Amino acid sequence: MPWEQIEIDEKGLREFNSRYKKKCKFLVDESLGEEVARLLKEKGWNAKYIGEFNLAGQNDKKIFQTAYKKDRILLTHDEDFLNDSVFSPNINPGVIIIKPGANGKDKELLNALWIVLNIIGCYREIYRGSKIIISEDFTITIKGRNCNSGAMEKTKYKLLNGNTFIWKEKN
Repeated sequence: MPWEQIEIDEKGLREFNSRYKKKCKFLVDESLGEEVARLLKEKGWNAKYIGEFNLAGQNDKKIFQTAYKKDRILLTHDEDFLNDSVFSPNINPGVIIIKPGANGKDKELLNALWIVLNIIGCYREIYRGSKIIISEDFTITIKGRNCNSGAMEKTKYKLLNGNTFIWKEKN
């Protein structure tokens, strides 16, 4: 199961951008904290901390529902949101689980946020309904619907030396 580099030409990039480019709005969960929402706002992103919707201390279902109603991708450290039987893919606003930084290491969290903003943040439409995990080694795992078939799929990506790689299963 090797990593394969993704090659995209200028035309393909233009088509991708015209189809999917739209800036994300974020809802930042308590597990990440108000400071992350403030940092995102300072960088020009539309980010709200859950406290701005009076959700501090509320259960995860209410937070998930609010993110869906407000059309905001939920940013969190909380892996409970991966449970599809509790947090249905049918009303999923998009969830990003950021594992780096959960141990209190700010540099790792900032690196993960860079991935969120630069790789995911500009393409709202493609990540609607997806559950994304940014792992400790900065691998990006995306569980979402295939644009063509509608089937749920899980895909892994990794950034290495300025290049993007996709994980290919052996047949």
